[in-house]
Amino acid sequence: MKKRTMKFILAMVTIINILTATVLFVDIQLFDMPETTISIDVIEISANEMILQATVEVDNTNSFGLHAENLQITTVSPSGDDVANIVIEGGHIPANKMTTFTEIAIITLNGQSPGLLTTKITGKIGVDIGFITKTLPLSINVKTSLEEVVDTLSLPEISITTGFGNITQQQINLTATIDTYNPNTFDILIQNLSANIQTENETIVGTFMAPSGSIPAKNTTTWTGEGWIRTEALNAQQLLINLSGSVGIAIAGFNKSLPLNLRMEIDVPSIKTILSDDPVDVVIRGDYKATFKGILDNIILEVNNPTKLDIELTDIVVTANRIDNGKKVLIAETQLESGIVQAESVGAFKGQMVMPYSKLLSFKTGRVLPDEMEVRVRANVTLPGIDQKIWVGVSGYQDLRLLK
Repeated sequence: MKKRTMKFILAMVTIINILTATVLFVDIQLFDMPETTISIDVIEISANEMILQATVEVDNTNSFGLHAENLQITTVSPSGDDVANIVIEGGHIPANKMTTFTEIAIITLNGQSPGLLTTKITGKIGVDIGFITKTLPLSINVKTSLEEVVDTLSLPEISITTGFGNITQQQINLTATIDTYNPNTFDILIQNLSANIQTENETIVGTFMAPSGSIPAKNTTTWTGEGWIRTEALNAQQLLINLSGSVGIAIAGFNKSLPLNLRMEIDVPSIKTILSDDPVDVVIRGDYKATFKGILDNIILEVNNPTKLDIELTDIVVTANRIDNGKKVLIAETQLESGIVQAESVGAFKGQMVMPYSKLLSFKTGRVLPDEMEVRVRANVTLPGIDQKIWVGVSGYQDLRLLK
């Protein structure tokens, strides 16, 4: 009786195990394949190498746990050479959970473009329930920022300060200080820098060239460029520099050249600053004659131009004033014709001025002659064809109190 009972119990346990295994086997056959996402992110970049972080996210939507093993990410070039080989240690993936596996790797591109590289994912995701073992195929989405590295590089930050030197009748020498900051974590090479200078009407009035050079990562480099602008640029309301060149980059052994274009405004040079080095001497001479209307003054204005430029005087006004007890009264005024004084020469401007007796002599106040006589000359100085002008003036005084 006991033997029969034991046989019955053993038979029932066997049947239950077979039924359970059958149910589990069917359940495994009907499982949802886990969604696996691979992310490859650039953590750090230099001229020779990249440091990458590979992340594998496995979303297990099944009612039983899984395990991942032999996960390997291989990046190959078009020629089949391995660029990166990342092995990620797997592990247990609980039921209805998302599990993340990460690994750090250092790679060198060896001249291969990131956009031409192919990433392959291999590995296994399996399930073990009782005596049943099954390996599941992977459904993988590859998400990588590696291909975007070159396209998201920061171009250098450039500022330009200009100065103006020697001037001729045709052009003005220009110097440019170029401060260039490299915001990237790798060195860059600036090449073939050149620029044209335009007015607000896009008329090209000058150019300058700058040397090439390397800029270390996170550093500022200063260069000096030289060029010129035409003298007519002094008439501009606005001057714009159009800078062009190329930026060479080396990333993890991959070399690439990017175009560099920059447009910025610079100050229009001041004619006052340009002509300030060589003072212009002015002498006014008077030849006085008595006439029926008053004293006739034949004026000669001599202008000594020591510069190597022709200069032009316009709006030349000569005034004569009497001064009594510090009070100034206008006696006469005249305007001389405009004219050009050649470079390194003396020019003469002539004119006449009549000083009426009624203003020159004062009988009502008891002061027939003034205490002083003032003769003043004012004029605009410029370069021929240039709108900018310098308003200059010179005065001479004659003390007449000794004649009273």
